[in-house]
Amino acid sequence: DAAAQAYREAIDRLPSSHAAYVALSAVLQRTGRGDESREVLRRAVDADEHSRRDPLWSYLIEPASIAAERLEPLRQEARQ
Repeated sequence: DAAAQAYREAIDRLPSSHAAYVALSAVLQRTGRGDESREVLRRAVDADEHSRRDPLWSYLIEPASIAAERLEPLRQEARQ
């Protein structure tokens, strides 16, 4: 219950971050609350992809704008 509450608070503080949704869903799934777990993931997936920002993701990888810029030449090549 404490972990679920902590993840809910993280979602409230940064609703565009996907990490807290995934963590909360895992906790709910492990405690037998599968329907609620799936709903939490659905909320994360249904969000507008351009509004998603997760500081942990950017810290470990790179900002989404840079990743998109790097992928554009590959997309152009694939379209040809």
